[in-house]
Amino acid sequence: MMTERRNLIKLREQLQDFRAKARHTEVELVAELRRSVINARQNNPAALYELYQEHEEAQDKIGVLEENYASREMEYDLTECKFHREESDFYSSLIEDLCDIGIVPLTPISYRPAPSRPATPPDSWFTSASFALFDQECITNELETSDVEQDNVSSEDADSYMGRLRRVIKDAETLEHRKMPVERRASDPATSTELQRHDQSKRQPRPSSETELAQLRPKFPTRRGQISQWILESLKESSLQKALAKSQLSSQDIDDREWWKLLKKSWGENDEPAQSEMSDVCYLNENETKEQEGNVRTK
Repeated sequence: MMTERRNLIKLREQLQDFRAKARHTEVELVAELRRSVINARQNNPAALYELYQEHEEAQDKIGVLEENYASREMEYDLTECKFHREESDFYSSLIEDLCDIGIVPLTPISYRPAPSRPATPPDSWFTSASFALFDQECITNELETSDVEQDNVSSEDADSYMGRLRRVIKDAETLEHRKMPVERRASDPATSTELQRHDQSKRQPRPSSETELAQLRPKFPTRRGQISQWILESLKESSLQKALAKSQLSSQDIDDREWWKLLKKSWGENDEPAQSEMSDVCYLNENETKEQEGNVRTK
């Protein structure tokens, strides 16, 4: 396990070196473009292409190293888990032997012990034929207790429990999605969670008349809230924008959690429509009134 840890540290250092090299090539490319613009000189396509090619190769190398590092880190985690499990089994057997010999007194058990199981390895618990009878007894006991519990639960309580279960499953899926960008490459953008919930097939076509535009007016606050939530999600995913927002505060000694709470609180206070949006709404109301008056006069 120590060898795997040393290899993991070496791979991490190599990844950091290539990230520094990629930043250096990017700075050189931007500096060359800046010198060309400021000095108003003729561009050298060969030099720019060479710098751009070095930058792309560095980015590709970073992506490959990130994938290798993620796989090696997973292998290390599995090795560490296996080591701790074997260590726990060793100490458990050692304590049992010491208790049998009488060197260490047995700790009194204050809870009901678990039913005895056959002495088979953990890998064969679910495939061994010796557990068939034990599993059948457990299923029978669960069915007996569940029948009694279902008789005491009303339909309204069952519906509320199912609603809570759906919310818990939805929150778990959202949390699992937010943990996914661990294997994301440095050049890939981070996808927002809120944007993926909206179905693209439900997008309405652009209105072609004043009447269709007036029908879309009640949906403006909802769209504005979605855009506001999307901006807040993007701000949370961007370290650069987060640092710029924190630099504008007068107090710099607050931690990230308190800063995020203050930002969300102030973000919710700015959900009122802007003056330009209010003027657009007034304009729509005036056009709708004029259209209705014209229809009445025609009749």
